[in-house]
Amino acid sequence: MYTFLANFRKWLHKHDVVCTEEIYDDYDILFTNSWKLSSNLLSQIKKTNPETKIIHRIDGSHRDYGGRLLNDHKQAISNLYADLTIFQSLYSRFATRTKYPVIANDGPIIYNPVDIEIFKPSDKPFNSYDPIKVCVVSFSTNPLKGTGHIGKLASENPHIEFVLCGRFPKLPSLANIKHLGVLKKESLASEIRKCSILLNLSKNESCPNVVLEGMASGLPILYTDSGGTHELVENAGLPTTITTFNKDITKITSSYEQFSRIARERVMRNFTPDIIFEQYIREFKSASCRNKPSLYSILKYQLKGYPIIINPLHILPYKLKMLMKKIKLMLGSK
Repeated sequence: MYTFLANFRKWLHKHDVVCTEEIYDDYDILFTNSWKLSSNLLSQIKKTNPETKIIHRIDGSHRDYGGRLLNDHKQAISNLYADLTIFQSLYSRFATRTKYPVIANDGPIIYNPVDIEIFKPSDKPFNSYDPIKVCVVSFSTNPLKGTGHIGKLASENPHIEFVLCGRFPKLPSLANIKHLGVLKKESLASEIRKCSILLNLSKNESCPNVVLEGMASGLPILYTDSGGTHELVENAGLPTTITTFNKDITKITSSYEQFSRIARERVMRNFTPDIIFEQYIREFKSASCRNKPSLYSILKYQLKGYPIIINPLHILPYKLKMLMKKIKLMLGSK
């Protein structure tokens, strides 16, 4: 989300479009993501500024990431106030409207963009005699990121160097695992360019930015065939598993130049900021303002299985967890 918003702000500024982060400013479009703005606030905006278009960008179901029903409740009720709903991929729509009924409103699919000025291919050609460097980028230790498998892959493939950028679970101390930590965007792009392949083992992600950044850098992608990743990659890489990883590396390196060329070309044809954000602007202009949701529509979607009205018992464990966290912080500060 934060990568997308940074790219969007940069593009809007470049095209002299005024944007603000002050919710009570005067504006034509209110752009919100997933469950980040409360339905109470959206209701207030509908009442005080009925001509303001509310755009709701959907990532996925929080439960699909191993998260809480509470966040799906928040985005479910927020979506009832949306004048336009935008999904990040086919999987994004499937995950939130079929797999988990969360988002009541349908809408267009617009993929994420990637900064092609920062993420670009290396000038150094691929040399099959050089050691293979596999880049893994993750900013979460969520088990569904699949990064817990890196230790097994590294121990079984000592000839491959695994370059880890971001946050990772505890992994074995091996000579071929290189931890770089969280990097700024420019440094991350530089490290990706030094690698041969980008590995993405995450499950249920709608539109992983790290995959697009790897492709923009000319890296073939090895990925877990899950979520919306295949929609991005297509012929720019291969699906892989823990058991087929070594064979898939061989397939990639034997046709490396072809995979690398397809990766960059696919980004330039489909995922540049100009291509993606012009789609957003067209949808903004064509959207029409809707009335606030009625009690009837709220009850209708609740009866259809959408988590509009949440059982207080579902919230209780979260509230208790937050209370315990506050108590620990208070005790720690004494």
